[in-house]
Amino acid sequence: MKPDSRSSSFRLLTSFIVLAILISGGVFLFFTLVNVFGINKEWHRKVIVPTASKLGENSFARLLNEGAIWVERSSRGVHIKRASCNSYYNEVPQDAELIDGPAGESRAAAVRELCQEADGERLRSLIDVFNASNQLIAIRDNRAIFTASQAHNGKINCTDNSQFNALFVKEGCLKEEWEVSVSDVNGGGRESLPRHLQEINQSAISLNTFAFLADLDKPFMSDWSVTKPYVSQSTGEAPDHFLQTEVLLDNDPWFIDLIGEISEIDIEGKTIQAKNGAFDDASLKFNENVFVINAQKWCSGKRGQRVSCNSSELNSLQSATTLIIESPARGTFRIKITTQPSNVTLVPSSRTNGLETWNEHSQKIGRLRLSCSRKENIPSGAILKGGALEQKNGAPTALDETGCKFAWSDIKKTQKLDNSNATKQKIGPLKQDGVEILDKDGVLTPTAFSLGFSDILGFGVHDAGSLSAALVEELLPKPLKLTIEPKLQVQVSSILAKYMKSGTKYKNANADIILLDAEGDDAGDILAFASTPRPATGLSHWDLLALNSVMPEKGPFAAKAWRAHNIEATPGSTFKLVSSLAGIQHVLDNNDRWLEKALLGKQSSNDLATKLGLSPVNWSDDNVCVLKRSRSGKRLRATGSNSNGLPLFHPRGSIKPIYCMKNYSRSTPLAGHAMFGKTMCRPGNSGKAIGMCEAIIHSSNLFFAGLALKMDGDGLRNPSGKGEHFGKAQLSSIAKMADRLFSSSGTQDNPAGILEVPDPEAEGVPRVQASKMWLAVSNPVRRDEQGNVKNLDRSRLFQMAQSGIGQSVRATPLNMASVAASIATERVVRPRFIAHDLRTAMAQSGSNEPVIRVPDNLDARSKADWNQRYHALWQQLRRGMNGVAKHGTAQGKIRSKQIREHLYSKTGTATLVEGIGAWYVGFLEPPGGDSKINETIAFACRIYPLDDGGGGTDCAPLINQILTSLHKRWPR
Repeated sequence: MKPDSRSSSFRLLTSFIVLAILISGGVFLFFTLVNVFGINKEWHRKVIVPTASKLGENSFARLLNEGAIWVERSSRGVHIKRASCNSYYNEVPQDAELIDGPAGESRAAAVRELCQEADGERLRSLIDVFNASNQLIAIRDNRAIFTASQAHNGKINCTDNSQFNALFVKEGCLKEEWEVSVSDVNGGGRESLPRHLQEINQSAISLNTFAFLADLDKPFMSDWSVTKPYVSQSTGEAPDHFLQTEVLLDNDPWFIDLIGEISEIDIEGKTIQAKNGAFDDASLKFNENVFVINAQKWCSGKRGQRVSCNSSELNSLQSATTLIIESPARGTFRIKITTQPSNVTLVPSSRTNGLETWNEHSQKIGRLRLSCSRKENIPSGAILKGGALEQKNGAPTALDETGCKFAWSDIKKTQKLDNSNATKQKIGPLKQDGVEILDKDGVLTPTAFSLGFSDILGFGVHDAGSLSAALVEELLPKPLKLTIEPKLQVQVSSILAKYMKSGTKYKNANADIILLDAEGDDAGDILAFASTPRPATGLSHWDLLALNSVMPEKGPFAAKAWRAHNIEATPGSTFKLVSSLAGIQHVLDNNDRWLEKALLGKQSSNDLATKLGLSPVNWSDDNVCVLKRSRSGKRLRATGSNSNGLPLFHPRGSIKPIYCMKNYSRSTPLAGHAMFGKTMCRPGNSGKAIGMCEAIIHSSNLFFAGLALKMDGDGLRNPSGKGEHFGKAQLSSIAKMADRLFSSSGTQDNPAGILEVPDPEAEGVPRVQASKMWLAVSNPVRRDEQGNVKNLDRSRLFQMAQSGIGQSVRATPLNMASVAASIATERVVRPRFIAHDLRTAMAQSGSNEPVIRVPDNLDARSKADWNQRYHALWQQLRRGMNGVAKHGTAQGKIRSKQIREHLYSKTGTATLVEGIGAWYVGFLEPPGGDSKINETIAFACRIYPLDDGGGGTDCAPLINQILTSLHKRWPR
């Protein structure tokens, strides 16, 4: 081969090798890049990264420590101050004034971070909004009421001409329509406010502070128009601000809510002056039209309610005015309101000898939270600077002279960037058994609203904070299905509505009904619930949030059937079922043979009275008695107007009782005594007996109050033998049983007491969080600021005795229906409204465990003995419940003998602040025969407040109608 040929071949071979290497490298690089891109894609989808809020928190801490932001506190309120950015813009950040003087070179970096960095810009914006919430002018009105009646198909016309379901007004539907201007501070004329001062989000208005403006009688209120007021740079004062609008008035009253100090109203040039921010039935005449104007200035009370600004119940000095303008004829009018900004963070203070006392102050806007302690002996006119950084790890924070702690609100430390759920679809439409519950837009239908579904689902996916808004289809393993049977709901709701209209007695009363499945795997399914009256509609979303945050019992989502808001949730004698279960558990846990015989009715009445602390008494004043021994030495009387009582003494020890427990009728002796022949608790036995069975049938307060004290009273008594101790006490047996049956904890030992939802941590779930049962005796002893014990006239022994009979207790109808279902199944039943195959493992934890705990490590013989004793006690519980409707407190109220034979129930009459609450709870096993009821159902009824009556006279007849209706026709 020639040299040039060899050279050519060599070059060709070399090129081939290089090409092969390049191709191999390319393939390798290609798959490497694909792998890298795949890893990056997965990283973006699943990686956990710090949130922007966390970065803002770090910046906040640095700037506070450097003195670039600080707190100023005076008698005029609390403000957040920050370094001005003018020096930074003039390229001399070292000249910026910080909390204690110029920044200098050492702190110029803090000024740059505040004025240049994105986190600093966000923080400046938050501070401006925070301070804007201190001085605000805000206004809203309900002019939409004049067109709402023209809405078609239950829709309201929004400002942008779109339509929305009129059940409530979503944010952004009804925009404010007010113009804001300010008087010329230099005199003469008027100048418009700069636009950026007009646009503050309505979140600057504290829900806690201004919840008193939320009113069920003011539907279709618009969004708030919130203005940061103009303040003169030369005087530091705010001039008059003018709020103007043109509105079409009709015959309906026009409501206006105004946060600001109103001084004048002008209608088409006619003016009227306010006095201390209020009018009282003032009038303006215009072209033969007389406008009636009523304006009242209100402040926030200690419970968030509306009170006079001179009230002793005053919680803060934040005030607002509600105007009502009534027009005699339809027409369009120009209206101008003159006002001054309102300070919305003032709290009441006092002044003595030139020194002031500043009360506690707490405020939260956006991410910023400020909490200031009470300060005494402050010179009048003083201005304090500082603000300590609140520690996140729980370590104590040394307060500076302001007494204020400053913090960035708690946030989740991490967030997941999950692009796979970037476009989550909200639930809707939702139909069940042919009934449309949510429409195609995820909005609750009027039919579903009339059936009470708003208590569960809210008003739909646009109702932020509701379950509907929290649930998304991707989180559900299959389409959402509720446990509620709509046709059954219709039947129960119609019976309740008709019953409550049956007489004037129930005209102003509330009522709740709950029906639960109490059999098999579906035990706990809420089959139907009904409440009256139905909630108001047409409220703005701001009102919904304000009521739910501060006064949920007044809102449309009160859900009183499972949320305990106040004393109205006192269950009365129905709670004696929990006391009975606690007694059974106590006997078997502690091998208490004496108490076991007492529950079984095998103790003599005299011995029983001695151990339970009962005595014959003469009554002096209401609930106060004088001890009196009978001549025979017996501790109980069988008859007589001056009967038996349970004396309770002063917690520091006393000779005379300060309170005496009694049965519902004083002349009635301890239940069962002299009435044994009617109870049938122990067929075949002769003689008189008093036990758990008789006490349930005749609802003996003395038996169950004495039982509570017998089990746990010694734990509250002073070891010296005189009075009570005031230290920490263990949970009572009744409290432990209540917690076991319906706890709000999420552990296995204390299962979740929540209405089960697919995602228990979804935003808005607290709306459907079911209240647990609560006993006052479980609370620590209350003390005043000096450490002295408060309320000595009502000791913990008194509260313990009360808990045994269902007073000094909170429990909802859902709590008590669940108790009844648990007795029916002998296992802990968790209530739920999500169908069985959608329930989560977390939500199911703890359910289906035995109601009465079985001791561990029992040998066969001990286990057989335990079972025998357990069944004997359980039989007495069931016989007592079965006897209530036959010859007890509900005798004659359940008409069908077929139903009575299979009915296990308990009546209750609760003492409320005003009137009483009537209760009836229990379960019905399938009656058989021609009955349409083929499953065990548990129920609870509550009607309140009533002037007279009780569970047997008011709730039992209602339950009779419902059970009789289902007995004849169960809707399918």
